[in-house]
Amino acid sequence: MQTNRTKWQIRKLGDVCNFIGGGTPSKSNKTYYQGNILWATVRDMNCDVLSDTEFKITEEALKNSTSNVIPKNSVIIASRVGLGKVCILEKDTAINQDLRAVIPKEAGMLSEKYLFWWFKTIANLIIRNGRGATVKGVNLPFLNKLEIPIPSLAEQSRIVSVLDKADALRRKRKEAMKLLDEYVQAVFLEMFGDPVTNPRGWPRRELAEISNAKGQNGFFAKKDQLSPNGTPIVWIGDIIDQEYVNFSNLRRVISSEKEKAKYTLIYGDALFCRSSLNTEGIGKCSIVPRLLPETTIFECHIIRVPLNLELVLPEFFRDFAKTAYYRHQIMKNANTATMTTIAQDGVMKTEVLVPPMDMQMKYVQACASVGQLKSSMKQQVRELDNQFNALIQKSFAVT
Repeated sequence: MQTNRTKWQIRKLGDVCNFIGGGTPSKSNKTYYQGNILWATVRDMNCDVLSDTEFKITEEALKNSTSNVIPKNSVIIASRVGLGKVCILEKDTAINQDLRAVIPKEAGMLSEKYLFWWFKTIANLIIRNGRGATVKGVNLPFLNKLEIPIPSLAEQSRIVSVLDKADALRRKRKEAMKLLDEYVQAVFLEMFGDPVTNPRGWPRRELAEISNAKGQNGFFAKKDQLSPNGTPIVWIGDIIDQEYVNFSNLRRVISSEKEKAKYTLIYGDALFCRSSLNTEGIGKCSIVPRLLPETTIFECHIIRVPLNLELVLPEFFRDFAKTAYYRHQIMKNANTATMTTIAQDGVMKTEVLVPPMDMQMKYVQACASVGQLKSSMKQQVRELDNQFNALIQKSFAVT
């Protein structure tokens, strides 16, 4: 993309940028969290441009803590917990101790948007260098020593423009997928009514009542058990926002016959995310398709619930689990701390509307063509993502 990259400067990040950390006002003083100053944590970093935060604090909270307000348009990164995350601030925003703002020292040397895209390219490097027994983090010396290529501002602007356009194409395709989701939700409400008010009077049953067994956590896979010759294993990333479990690129582990028998997946299994750095991810549900490519197990951060197929169709339940009514129950039963978690009991106690099987079948059939279209679009999105990742790496390659 660049005709003469030999003229690019390679600088230590600490030589060209300042890092500003943050802090957390005392949680025991509830009035601190009744203000209008945006206060960002890792849980807010689920977007490229951060425009709002879960918590807002007061001026008093700011004065009595180590939190700092970072100017709008600045780049912030996660230096602890959610390593690899990066955002640009749309508004002046205070940050907590898990985040750092990265502020260019000299005007006219580094574009904030260029800096943002560059951090995207080194996300895996930051993740790999995380240190800590339970919570991974990177320290200031590590960040200072990172080497950043710095072309002219005109070249930075060109790179940003190319990446912004490519990213916009990906986003449009993902927006189209959201519209399909909204259509499916509309069909669901038309056929079954709002689960909150239950206007058609469908029976309400706890998930435990429409399951064949208790919830079960999956296989605990140690690093030394990973092997290309092992059994395919489903991880959280293979179920989050997936209609069916994504079997396209599973890792493999060495497991015994006894472990395979205990954790093998079959059609009718509903899989729930048991722990997540992002609050939105907790309790997300996917289902196992009728045909599996081979014997496959699931790992310990997933809860498996074997549905009673005489009472509920997996496809109906999966879509019911997306409703605001059901998600509210999941969040109510979750434990939200640094890592958001939910126990088996918290899942099994959730209530589900159980319409007659013939109604469920009609719904599943009505949405089948949409599901096929979504599968095709997801494949296109994956291809666009792969192309974009290649493009972004090429954009910052000096050689």
